[in-house]
Amino acid sequence: MQSEMFKTTSFLCLLFAVVLTTTGVCGSSFPANRQRCVAGDAKCLKTAINQYIRQSGNGIPEINLTPIDPLFVPELNIVQGSGPVNIKMHLKNLNFHGFSTAQVTRVVGFAKDPKKSKFEFYGRIPRLTILGNYKLNGKVIILPVQGDGPANMTFDNLDVSIRGQPLVDVKGGKEYLQFSKFNVDFTTKKFSMHFENLFNGNRALGMTANQFFNENSIHILNEMKQVLRNAIGNILLKAINPVFAMHPYADYYL
Repeated sequence: MQSEMFKTTSFLCLLFAVVLTTTGVCGSSFPANRQRCVAGDAKCLKTAINQYIRQSGNGIPEINLTPIDPLFVPELNIVQGSGPVNIKMHLKNLNFHGFSTAQVTRVVGFAKDPKKSKFEFYGRIPRLTILGNYKLNGKVIILPVQGDGPANMTFDNLDVSIRGQPLVDVKGGKEYLQFSKFNVDFTTKKFSMHFENLFNGNRALGMTANQFFNENSIHILNEMKQVLRNAIGNILLKAINPVFAMHPYADYYL
């Protein structure tokens, strides 16, 4: 569940960071051998973003893109207080593996005038695996559950869509792009998970619980979906707004 959220988040962060650098971070600081795009050229943007993603596993220092495969996330809190899934979960020291295999399928907007433009991404990650530590307490469908230990969550064929609601800050007579909100949605063909040390290390109960989780994984994920979408959007705001605040919006394009 959380895994999905992280994954989406990281993927989005990468896409937005890439779109700016790809389109031409200002002047002499932008590497001459990197592809640049005209504002709104969706075909060019998609091609350039995918090229950057393939090169991004260990980071791209010249554009200040940090390593994203694995992507480290310090912690995440998920609280689902109603319905079949009623849990409190804290995840920490998470590493996401698979972002460098993401494929952007469509880019919408990124036009010359940020006040009138859309800012949308659509893409797929073939497999995203999240490794880290969890602390869980609550009820999943009919099963009371609690535990604290290592976790492994994997998404197969994760399709993601991200739509940003833009704001424009004017500083020194120049426009800087920011976002007030990110609307995130996702679907996956398969979601599997394994939590170690459930029920204070009771092996029989832990095996039963993990089997139950995986047999009902898509249903569990759907119950958590709105919580995850909101959490991912908030993470994106913190990660992406500082990137766009570095340069005037016009400087990112040819």
